Amino acid sequence: IHVPRWRGAMPLRLSPPRQQLGESQYASSVSLRHKVETLCTQLRITKGATLAETVDRAVRELGMESSVASLNLMQKVDACFATVGLEPSVAPGGGGGPAAASPGG
Repeated sequence: IHVPRWRGAMPLRLSPPRQQLGESQYASSVSLRHKVETLCTQLRITKGATLAETVDRAVRELGMESSVASLNLMQKVDACFATVGLEPSVAPGGGGGPAAASPGG
């Protein structure tokens, strides 16, 4: 059995390549990002440094801190959507709801 020898440091793989993620995991990550962008637009809030920070801003804006404290991030986003009257499947620019912002302000 021939085992190749590495010259120098071995390459490290810190995170799995995208193709190793399950399709649903990758899709839910993308849809979570889209949902958070939609919340920012609907609530007229700025994005935080992370998705979690942005979701926390939306939760505070809606006064939902105590009712969503035990929920995971996706559940918090869906609860925010329900509170503002949006369906969880709404994508950015795809749905107007009662608080839809016009592009001009």
